Amino acid sequence: MTASIAIHCTRAAGDREAPPISDAMLITAPMAIARGKRFLDDPAQGGYYRTRQYQITVPHRGSAIVPGAWVSVSAPAAGIDDVAMRVTRCQLTLTRAAVQAAITLERYEEP
Repeated sequence: MTASIAIHCTRAAGDREAPPISDAMLITAPMAIARGKRFLDDPAQGGYYRTRQYQITVPHRGSAIVPGAWVSVSAPAAGIDDVAMRVTRCQLTLTRAAVQAAITLERYEEP
């Protein structure tokens, strides 16, 4: 008989809990925790966050900006101060004057 794994995944505040997941592929506790965390964090998985998209253009400074990376964004004019956002797209534009990076960002917010 196969043993089942039962883990409760909640957000830090404990106010949201991932639904029960039954999957034969979950054979260790860390795998089950990762699956529950992914549900809670990712809106595409049905999570509890609302996403807002931003598009910015900044001078490219030479470091790689990769989709999936997390960056800290400050834009006082927009009322954003040191907010963590996830890069979803980055496209470089080369001109004689400069190299610009057009970046699409996602910000996760409480509903």
